[in-house]
Amino acid sequence: MRKQWMAAAAAVMTLVGAAHAQSTVSADAETLQKAHVQADLELWHKAGMSFMPSPAQFPEVKSSPEYRRYEQLRNGPAFQETVAKYMGAVQTTARQGQATAQP
Repeated sequence: MRKQWMAAAAAVMTLVGAAHAQSTVSADAETLQKAHVQADLELWHKAGMSFMPSPAQFPEVKSSPEYRRYEQLRNGPAFQETVAKYMGAVQTTARQGQATAQP
């Protein structure tokens, strides 16, 4: 009876550990996705695309110098640097939240 109880407890602990690991991975992926969106938007504004019409509705916008600048920024090292900046901001905010949560 005791062996069955220990086996059941071990199985439950394994399932809980797997669920926790999966939620950590999905939270990391969500954080990365959010950083990508924020970085992309920042580069969009930096290139001067804020007041341009949507390239999806007006294809001629893609030939503008602003759009070419956006593509340079988006496909160059500036994008990864900006993503890293936002990832650092998210991690710093998370650490501050943990620090204030402790009594």
